[in-house]
Amino acid sequence: MLRRATSFAAARARAATQPLAAMRYATIAEAIARTRRSVLFVPASDRMDRFLGKALASEADSVVIDLEDSVAPKDKPAARDAVAAWLDTSPDLHGKELLVRVNGVGAADDVAAVLGRKTAPHGLMVPKVEGAACLEAFDALVTPLEAAGTAVGVVAIATETAKGALNLPAIAAGPRVVAVTW
Repeated sequence: MLRRATSFAAARARAATQPLAAMRYATIAEAIARTRRSVLFVPASDRMDRFLGKALASEADSVVIDLEDSVAPKDKPAARDAVAAWLDTSPDLHGKELLVRVNGVGAADDVAAVLGRKTAPHGLMVPKVEGAACLEAFDALVTPLEAAGTAVGVVAIATETAKGALNLPAIAAGPRVVAVTW
């Protein structure tokens, strides 16, 4: 179970004093304290190295490896393997926040492919979140795969369905949520 920091100011101060690539989030509050002014998406594939190099060298605050919409269904297993292999190379993240966009709250194959690697993503971007129950199920999926002492946050994409848009307050308060986006 993840612990929440009692002081977001303390978490923000800690995040400001350490380069992001050198730290993992110990609490969800540290992930919330992260600035996300711009986010760059990179499609997951066997050719993503050339795009990731440019994305990590950019001025973007966060880089998202996309396993969802940018990958054809028949190519998803190969894309998962490519992401896992890249994470095992211990890449230099250049101080960027690294997120992986998975295929929804039941994406066990995606979660298993990206967690437990030499370099774990700082968070998982989860599409089509409709309410707190979705996030609780996703938390149960992530918890056993999480490395000890590491907190993997969730960026919930909450406005892809009408139900999600109506449940924004519950989604924002859900487990692991560090940000909500459209």
